[in-house]
Amino acid sequence: MSTFTAGTEISTAIMTLFNAMSAGVHNDFWNAIGGRLYKHIAPQNTAFPFATYHIINVTPDFTIGGKNDAEDFIIQFNLYSNDKMSTAALETAYTALRTLFDWCAVELTNYYTNYFRWDWSRQYQDPDQVWIYAVQYRIALEEGKV
Repeated sequence: MSTFTAGTEISTAIMTLFNAMSAGVHNDFWNAIGGRLYKHIAPQNTAFPFATYHIINVTPDFTIGGKNDAEDFIIQFNLYSNDKMSTAALETAYTALRTLFDWCAVELTNYYTNYFRWDWSRQYQDPDQVWIYAVQYRIALEEGKV
């Protein structure tokens, strides 16, 4: 299994699901962060709230016969808000993120998605008084989709 190819497909699937519209309307997560979801790092001076996502870890999953035909990915979303008085915007974005991605069905070209599941979340404030909600998901992929 090519981790690079699988990672590229996961990134594409995340952005496709994020940007999808139903009856001309974006999903609640897109609306909660104003369409500002970025891979790795947001552009300088991006308006709050916004989110980033990262592939944190990839672990091979060996099946019968020792063949590496599956991999488990850890994806982390970080939600950011600079509202020093309230975490309400961040909590709204968190709820919408979970609604969109918990056990979601991501469509990949070369892999089966066994699951896309929420793993853990943590909310904290950085030294610049920016609220951050870190949210991790586990994704299990299997090679072989044609």
